Amino acid sequence: MTNSNLKNSDNFYADLAQSAYRGRPNLFTYERLSKEERKILDSGEALQFDFSKDIQSYNEITKELEITPGGKHLPHNGRVYLQPDPELRDTYKVASIPVPDANGMRQDIHHKRYQKGLLTDEKAGFNAYYLTDTPTLTKDTTKTYMAIRGSDAISYENWNDWIDNDAKFALNHIHTPQAKLATAGMKAKIAEMREKAPQATMDITGHSLGTIVSAQGVAGLSDEELEKIGKVVLFDGPDTTKSLKEMGLSDEKIKKISEKIEYYVNPFDIVGMLNRQHTITKLPG
Repeated sequence: MTNSNLKNSDNFYADLAQSAYRGRPNLFTYERLSKEERKILDSGEALQFDFSKDIQSYNEITKELEITPGGKHLPHNGRVYLQPDPELRDTYKVASIPVPDANGMRQDIHHKRYQKGLLTDEKAGFNAYYLTDTPTLTKDTTKTYMAIRGSDAISYENWNDWIDNDAKFALNHIHTPQAKLATAGMKAKIAEMREKAPQATMDITGHSLGTIVSAQGVAGLSDEELEKIGKVVLFDGPDTTKSLKEMGLSDEKIKKISEKIEYYVNPFDIVGMLNRQHTITKLPG
């Protein structure tokens, strides 16, 4: 995402997509939540977010406090509930690193902690967040949302985002590793919705790499599962049509998916314009 935050919270889907990143006014990212907020999720309860309210935050790029005005005329009056991931846990990767010493070299053992769950795989660079319009998923729930994080600024920590997903997609139109994880998460949430909230549909949103993961993730759903998807709202991401063909989807299936997708793109952004010669989805405006 760009270094600047949204000027206001009037676009509900942009609010969700932005909140999937670190260092934003509203934060879904577990490690950036307050101790009290983490305690709520750890207890198995949902955490409420209200995008209709003004929020003050510290911009880590500009090093200044900012106030983002609350949104107007938002779905659910701006209130949604971040659901906990009951499968989220710490996993560890053990690595042996050669270190010089007086006798030549020795092997130091290092343990790297990663979080892994249904919608999180830090090692793979995948982070998604599931929200509902009610505190718990019940027959009263009518709408759910999945927000999928895109790429943070390139670093060793998110190397998988840039090399295994972004670069390989740009060069070879691959089915990205993160998209396969997204499909698994979508399937699980759709199954849960069928059981607990049969009238609900799920909308999906993401930015940049999150748009690729979202579109390809939806492409892995069955026709029956696709009926539970409302719309897929994507910001500043490349067209994925050619990659869906590379995945073996029929033109009929691609058309069915494309009818659910809305792209918001900046014509001067190189990422958003990538592969636009293939696009058959709606561009609002």
